[in-house]
Amino acid sequence: MKSSSFRPILNRRPKKDKFGVYNANAMAAYTDLIMCLGVLAIFLAFPAAVGSFSRGAPPRSAILSLVVGGCMIVYANASRPGGYSLEEMPNLFVKVLTGA
Repeated sequence: MKSSSFRPILNRRPKKDKFGVYNANAMAAYTDLIMCLGVLAIFLAFPAAVGSFSRGAPPRSAILSLVVGGCMIVYANASRPGGYSLEEMPNLFVKVLTGA
């Protein structure tokens, strides 16, 4: 039996108000997801950089993922009123992974 209240974040559609503008609370789920993906991209850049340096190759993919992850974090932080703090990051990841 499937609960109708549990829907993963990727399947949620933001709601529009009567003027056709997206609700800021509905968009919060997307900014949370963007923040988590940005942090994940930055964390995955470090093993790529170490591997590139050990082979003697330029770390192009690591630099690209650092830039993309940084842009995602800046966008998510700017889109949320008040921004994100380090104390709420663990709860944010749990919220995104569980869809709560």
